[in-house]
Amino acid sequence: MIMDTGSGDLWIADSSCNQDRGCPSSARKFDPLKSTSYVNDSKAFSVQYGSGKAQGILAKESVSVGGLTVLNQPLGICDSVENILRPGLDISGIMGLAWSGIASSPSTPAWESLFLQEALSEPVISFALSRLNRSHTQMTAPGGTMTIGGTNKRHYNGEIHYVPLAKNQSYWLIPLESIMVGGTVVDIGTPDIAIDTGTSLIGGPDEDLKTIFSVVPGASLMQNGSFKGYWTIPCDNPLSISMQFGSISYPINPLDINLGKINSNRCLTSFFTISKSKSGGNIPEWIFGAAFLKNVYSVFRASPPSIGFAQLSSTFVGETTLTPSLIRKSPLRNHPLKQASRGAHRPHNQGSNLRSKISPIGALSILTAAHFFFNL
Repeated sequence: MIMDTGSGDLWIADSSCNQDRGCPSSARKFDPLKSTSYVNDSKAFSVQYGSGKAQGILAKESVSVGGLTVLNQPLGICDSVENILRPGLDISGIMGLAWSGIASSPSTPAWESLFLQEALSEPVISFALSRLNRSHTQMTAPGGTMTIGGTNKRHYNGEIHYVPLAKNQSYWLIPLESIMVGGTVVDIGTPDIAIDTGTSLIGGPDEDLKTIFSVVPGASLMQNGSFKGYWTIPCDNPLSISMQFGSISYPINPLDINLGKINSNRCLTSFFTISKSKSGGNIPEWIFGAAFLKNVYSVFRASPPSIGFAQLSSTFVGETTLTPSLIRKSPLRNHPLKQASRGAHRPHNQGSNLRSKISPIGALSILTAAHFFFNL
């Protein structure tokens, strides 16, 4: 499953979904006939992403992640998927880890159900994301760890510094205090940033990115081709960028900024433009994905609603990062285009005595380079 803090829906490919309908043979699929706890709600399910969608029916099923179980969890059973599942990868669907406010279906996300049932030792989900080794030739590589209901102290040093959510519970949004580029503080105000494990790079408004890269010698915006909307720099430019949240500044490793050559002397950066047509409505203007998250230990806290960052343990940091040939054209695949209009839904407390466990990442897809993949 794709574990995605940038969306709120849980869905899985149905056994009837074949390659012609967007489900490759490599994807493990759900067969309702083999389940004794499956309940068909007889309602249509549909979620639209930036460059893909999934459709099917809404159902209820017991869902387990890392030893934690939610009974009667609403989810989509999809027989049609567009531009999400990839051939050769054992990926079956998406588990949205954002709040219920942006879910397309009238349901509470599984992680939020666990929190409301008081099934978690702590009301947090935390991530330590590692880098890819560009010498890898296999389809998948280890991607890090996710911890549900706690933090993994082996993966970070010092304190976790929390920043309260910027708005009502929807996306995981926190305000950016400042940005420093090559030792120069760049004024783009204090925009709200979506912290998103389901996006690989860093996206923002055109005007803000122009301001940022105006202080970078030789920087230019790709106007056409496969990388239209991405910023490029001279390959010999050791660009340094730091992001400040709260009172703490977090530097981004140059390996996560410079993604590699696109010609003899130009290199692609991890910064891309989010057009107003995509960000209009409910998609955040700024999205920080794995290019930022690989540099911090990140903690998504339900109560009080906030995001925390800590310094990654030196033993966890990986070697290198993505290459341009592996990047999908649309890094916004996992952002819902619209928000469901409905009231809050709170499940009954089922008296669960579950405890949190560490859930290891199964694999990070090198080919799609847009999402971190987990085995459930």
